[in-house]
Amino acid sequence: MTTYFEMLGDHIAAEWSRVNFDDVALPQIAAGALTKMSPADNVSPVDILSSVMAGSRFCLQPNIDVSFGQPPITMYSHPQFYIEALFWVTGTTSVHQHSFSGAFAVLEGSSLQSRYRFTLAQRVNAHMLVGDLELHSVSLLTTGAVEPIVGGSELIHSVFHLPSPSVTIVVRTFHDVEHLPQYDYFHPHIAVSSEYRDARLRRRRQVLQLCADVYPTRYEELAVAAIRHGDLLTAYMVLLDAVAPMRLSNSYGRLADAARDRHGEVVDKLIAAAEEHDRREVIAKCRRDVVDSDLRFFLALLLNVPSREWILRLLQERYPGTNIRNKVVDLASNLAPAIFGVEFEDLDRLLFRHLLDRASADDVLTLLESDYSVDEVASQREFLLEHCANLRRTAFKPLLTEAAG
Repeated sequence: MTTYFEMLGDHIAAEWSRVNFDDVALPQIAAGALTKMSPADNVSPVDILSSVMAGSRFCLQPNIDVSFGQPPITMYSHPQFYIEALFWVTGTTSVHQHSFSGAFAVLEGSSLQSRYRFTLAQRVNAHMLVGDLELHSVSLLTTGAVEPIVGGSELIHSVFHLPSPSVTIVVRTFHDVEHLPQYDYFHPHIAVSSEYRDARLRRRRQVLQLCADVYPTRYEELAVAAIRHGDLLTAYMVLLDAVAPMRLSNSYGRLADAARDRHGEVVDKLIAAAEEHDRREVIAKCRRDVVDSDLRFFLALLLNVPSREWILRLLQERYPGTNIRNKVVDLASNLAPAIFGVEFEDLDRLLFRHLLDRASADDVLTLLESDYSVDEVASQREFLLEHCANLRRTAFKPLLTEAAG
């Protein structure tokens, strides 16, 4: 098994040396090698784990303190690149680009990959960008699939690993200087350098977390102070962290007002990104508890596909010949306990079904009159309207967006 990675690594090194180890050439060289010498045909995940415990050779582990992989295990090391096995049990990646080049192959399991484009509107500084993140493509990567990794914004993607575990073999450089910094993207508007370190911002966030846990009455006051005395990135991180603890209060609006006073209208984009991040965190937490393959696939779509049309198309491909509208309602109902802690009632299913059809809130009330009396609907009007609004803010948001116009 060690021989396989030595053969793979030596082959890549020989091919790459012919073009003077040019970073631009590595993705195609590595992808070609992973295709010709497929990991799935030569090694198993258990072989890799056994080599850590019983192998006489132990490669330098450059990612020993990195959580990208559970764990990442380096199998081959060269002065210009290395090969690692990434095990994924509960993790899913953020939307990100890379500061390195190479390629990866799926050794075991399957993953849903979403690729994006980012259109820059405002460069705040080298560590923060504001713009528009748009879905470009979605693909299902199964065992044996090989994908090049191109550094920089040419490859912006997220990967949701469907079975547990999933294992990928990655050939990569250490860092490509021309592709620094490496950005994480917060849909739909924000990019932040994943390698940026600001001790003051980190400590402020820790203090605010402490307040949320044990001094909740002081949280708003200190969060406003952090925003008023910080830069735009500080404002974003405070708004990001505050969504969950302040979701059920009116205080979040006051934080947003403080941020607008300090930074202007760009704060609206920060708020949209913070609220979307919170929605995705709910889904990511559900992923750890949901084992059903159909529900995990549905979670993957809700997390990585911010488009109603794309989600419905991919579900129809997975369930050909099925009434996809009914299937989505059933999937949402089965996920409700994991997301909300309670099951969908009959009313929840009805509301969800009508919102899935892109009905406006007022139209939903009219449609409900076929299931309930006019007087019942009228007496519960405000509750029903709020319930519709709340459903549209949940994990199911991409499916329940009201039709434009």
